[in-house]
Amino acid sequence: MLSAPHASAIERNTSLHIHYRLDKGMMDEAAAAVLGTHDFAAFMASGRPVDDTRRTIYCSEWHQSGERLDYTVEGSGFLYNMVRILAGTMLDIGMGRLEPDAMRKALESGQRGDAGPTAPAHGLTLVRVVYDDFDSGNYISQQ
Repeated sequence: MLSAPHASAIERNTSLHIHYRLDKGMMDEAAAAVLGTHDFAAFMASGRPVDDTRRTIYCSEWHQSGERLDYTVEGSGFLYNMVRILAGTMLDIGMGRLEPDAMRKALESGQRGDAGPTAPAHGLTLVRVVYDDFDSGNYISQQ
């Protein structure tokens, strides 16, 4: 995503443009709060019943290069719209719309209303999928 006063014509379809200045430190804290095994029911789109909403997050971090911010998340699996809702919640924390402990509160309550909005999908990129006997990164590098 781009945190800049003006949108980029080149990246308008591949990056979310945020007009506000973001507090990356607050977003880093929010990203760290989801590390480990938690019940992510609050970060799942409604209407998608699943047997178990517990997931393990191994990596959750923001990287900044100039006006560009990238969120990287790795986990044991993801619920429907989970990554978009995580990103939307962290963006609201970074803009000051939500308190810094909103991530923890949403994890504890399990209520969708306690999490932030669902971030738009443009800019979301699936980089790699790993199963016990398959790593898409190996497949891609061999092409």
